[in-house]
Amino acid sequence: MSGTTSGTDKLVSLTFEELESIREEAREEGRRAAAPSGELFTAEEMLAIREQYEERTLAEQHRREELEWKIRLELARAREGEVAARKAANDMSALASSLELLLDGPPQPARAQTPPPVRAQSQTPVPAAPRPTTPFGSETHRDAFRRAMAGRKLSVA
Repeated sequence: MSGTTSGTDKLVSLTFEELESIREEAREEGRRAAAPSGELFTAEEMLAIREQYEERTLAEQHRREELEWKIRLELARAREGEVAARKAANDMSALASSLELLLDGPPQPARAQTPPPVRAQSQTPVPAAPRPTTPFGSETHRDAFRRAMAGRKLSVA
């Protein structure tokens, strides 16, 4: 057959065999496009994807190590704070003990309880000894100090 052109349309003449081969090629291309093949990526694309994953993995590993380091530092600081608090509590306890010793005097050794000796009764009663007078009235310095400190609480810094 012969072809004539009119504008943009072209008339093409094909033999029946040529038409069938074109149709067969179109069917094959359709099947290839519809059926998933094992090669969805080229080798270069696979290498690029692998490199991206390696970069991400290294970055994530670095971030994880950095985070672990920061956590270890904070844990060490917390432990140091705990030790310092215990030491301060022990120091405060020792200070309180030493102040108590100063106020009460040295500890007296325990004596065996023996009954007081029996005295003969006298006719005249013995007057009680007067309490010592201090600037605080009849109260001793130790009693005044304890009364003043009773309302305060020790604060550990």
